[in-house]
Amino acid sequence: YDSVWAVFDKDGFPDNNFNSAIAKAEANGVNAAWSNEAFELWYLYHFQNRVTAMSRSEYKASISKAVNTSGKWKGKKPYKYDKGSESNYYIMNTYGDVENAIKWAKTQHQTFVDTKYANHNPCTTVYELVIQLLNKDEELIKTVMEKINK
Repeated sequence: YDSVWAVFDKDGFPDNNFNSAIAKAEANGVNAAWSNEAFELWYLYHFQNRVTAMSRSEYKASISKAVNTSGKWKGKKPYKYDKGSESNYYIMNTYGDVENAIKWAKTQHQTFVDTKYANHNPCTTVYELVIQLLNKDEELIKTVMEKINK
């Protein structure tokens, strides 16, 4: 393997637990793809840029509205976000825009400079994992190629 990832969100966990989980991952060479408050922020970024804080109870309505008002969804039956739906990946990647999601998530992430991650709302680092999964991480590609060429 080239990298190890832990994927989690803040949800209602105490701030100290969330901050400690990220610090522990970093200290042990594990990449953390975290979201504050919920993983659904990553879905929302496929449709709109969100820069103001929101609670996890707001995501369902926000995602549903974002999908329903997107130009690609126009004319289809009303969409209602369901956390457990197997179609979420398809909806986000067919009707949303992963490149915008990466751009918006990265830009928002870069607005925070401290390690009080529980206060970084909204924020997600899932984009970093997605960049690797899409084979667009130039630094990782360089490292892997150096290993191959040794």
